[in-house]
Order: sequence, then structure tokens, then C-alpha cells
Amino acid sequence: MKLYLEELKKKNVIQETIIKEKKYYEMTEDGWRFLHKLKQVREFTDAFGI
Repeated sequence: MKLYLEELKKKNVIQETIIKEKKYYEMTEDGWRFLHKLKQVREFTDAFGI
């Protein structure tokens, strides 16, 4: 799990915030854009039965 989170942070998909010794993760603007593009690809492939 740590490797996956590190990869997402390096790609600026998520950001880590530490508050009172607890780690929190949230999507960045780049992460939301990626998710939107992924949804478009899925809709395209579904429309053409790919």
C-alpha cells in the first residue's frame, strides 16, 4: 500500500497532509482531471463495445 501511495504522490494525483500525527490523503486537481479522463475513456470503450 505504501508503494502505491508513494507512486500516486510522485505523479501528483494525491497529496498527503499530517494533522495531529495522523495522515490524510486527498485528490489533487491533477488527480481529478485524470479521473475525468479515465471516465471519458470508459464511456468511449463502452459505446463501441471494446
